[in-house]
Amino acid sequence: MLLTKVLNIYFLGRDSLKKKILKPLSHVYPNMQFSEVQNFEGVKPDSDLIIIDSNELSEAKLEKITVLFKETPVLIVIPDAKRMREMGHFVSGRRDIITEQELNEASIARAAHYLIERQKLHEQLKKAAYRLKDVSIRDDLTRLYNYQYFNEILLQEVKKASRYRRPLSLVVADLKNFSKINSAIGDHEGDRLLAKTSETILSTIREVDIAARLGDNSFAVVLPETNMNAAVRVGDRLNDVLSAICRSGKETCNDIFVSIGISSLDGEIKTKEDLLRDALAALELSKKNGKLCTNEDLISAAYDIKEDRKLIEQMHLRIVKIGSEAEESAFHSTLKIINEMPVHKKCLIPHSERVAFYAERLVKKIEKINGMAHKISRAALVHDIGKLAIDNELLNKKEKLNNKERVLLEQHSTFGSQMLNNIPFLSNEYEIVLCHHERYDGCGYPQGLKGEEIPIGARIVSLTEAWDTMINPQPYREKALSLDEALLEINKGAGTQFDPELVQLFASLITNTCAN
Repeated sequence: MLLTKVLNIYFLGRDSLKKKILKPLSHVYPNMQFSEVQNFEGVKPDSDLIIIDSNELSEAKLEKITVLFKETPVLIVIPDAKRMREMGHFVSGRRDIITEQELNEASIARAAHYLIERQKLHEQLKKAAYRLKDVSIRDDLTRLYNYQYFNEILLQEVKKASRYRRPLSLVVADLKNFSKINSAIGDHEGDRLLAKTSETILSTIREVDIAARLGDNSFAVVLPETNMNAAVRVGDRLNDVLSAICRSGKETCNDIFVSIGISSLDGEIKTKEDLLRDALAALELSKKNGKLCTNEDLISAAYDIKEDRKLIEQMHLRIVKIGSEAEESAFHSTLKIINEMPVHKKCLIPHSERVAFYAERLVKKIEKINGMAHKISRAALVHDIGKLAIDNELLNKKEKLNNKERVLLEQHSTFGSQMLNNIPFLSNEYEIVLCHHERYDGCGYPQGLKGEEIPIGARIVSLTEAWDTMINPQPYREKALSLDEALLEINKGAGTQFDPELVQLFASLITNTCAN
């Protein structure tokens, strides 16, 4: 267990306790930097581990630790196991407890190693969560925000502008004839042109402005604190620079024309839908007239716009469809990131796929929620994502878990929901992941929800996960249950662990499948 990295370990406590800790730690971590401090203020941000004597801790100081060292591993030394109960709530994530009787070389080294490795896992989890968030809100090719995130941002900006009576404008741009020219110049050159277009848009607008890709060759820029006159100036600049890009490409790119439509909040336009609808209508007018158009131009062209309304609606539907396809692409990118995790975590993937399979089939038997099949299936695919933050030894432990290990393992649903919480296209699945270990009788975790307080999707995943766990070998049980044995266990859990109506439907589904 010798490490080459210099560990910064801080100790707060009695001198006699320091001697007990220092010797065994120095054997295992000879390169460590061990610093004794008199108070929490002496601990530096670069600390790898903080060891605290419980004699130095009042209840107020214990609370202070959870605030000050939320991101740092903390090991508290208590006199004996009697204090374990009152300190039990403190043990979670990066915090652990050890008794003075356990302070031999092996146990202190094991406790320190465990916390330091947990910290590494947390860092990996943060990076993975960041990657998931980035995948969920950005277009792969252009790195601009995608349609889903654009919708969220636009809604927020419209609410803000309306509340404080501030100006807000929306610019939409389209590369006319791009699809036709793309066939001639090839996808690679077309992608290069789109990437260059997005770079140019970003370099032309302000940092506070928000640029997004709406569709294959259409873009949007949300302009906070910008009235119509200022938005037109932005539109003119974009028209000039984007037209220059098209002219600087291959000769055939000269046939691509930039069309720009602009709308602004005013007395008539009050909602996100109004703002986008009128910007798209102005864009269609721009394509027809060959010049930048605004929602003010729509008034004088009212007759033509009525005739073009169907075309505008078709364009809006196409953008929504592209947004939906982009969401699916982002979800599959999320699964790809999970698949890139270390090999020892990959056992989670086939389990999740089987849980999703059973969940989707069960949903189809419940008419009132049939439309939720896709959402529940996706939640099932990521329901155990929080286990990526759990140590592999604990996940594969064959012996019965002690209380501390059980508490830690039970946090995986919370870890998973935290990862998904900031991902817009997984906001619906977040609740299912959080609640999939709640029990129908209220004795589950993490919130102790009961009966129909538990989201229906979570009740379904809870049942199908338990089923898959029963009929497959586990670290703590080498032999899988037979289908009859598993059905018996599922029926035993009706009304306590599982929703009794779901149990009845699921048992029928399995029985009929086996009969066929």
